[in-house]
Amino acid sequence: NSTRSIDLHSARCNRTDNRPSCCTPTMDAMPHTSAMWAAADASVRASAKHPFLLAMLDGTLAPVKFEYYIRQDSKYLLDFGLALRRLAALAGDEEEALA
Repeated sequence: NSTRSIDLHSARCNRTDNRPSCCTPTMDAMPHTSAMWAAADASVRASAKHPFLLAMLDGTLAPVKFEYYIRQDSKYLLDFGLALRRLAALAGDEEEALA
């Protein structure tokens, strides 16, 4: 049902500004993150209504679709990890690598 929606973060986050729980005080200290969250707001809200996500959450997603998703996600995560390792290698020190 495309009219259903989930709140991607209210169940795990007690913030009142509609940002996910991953927004820590450290992130709040970085003004650019507020602008990024504001710019992404429509996309975040739309993704909360996506039929694939809703079916995955309520258990109605066909197993073959879930298996395909897991395979694709594992490929993405491998490449993402490689990209993060390369970026960390370019950092001057550990603090910069973790920033």
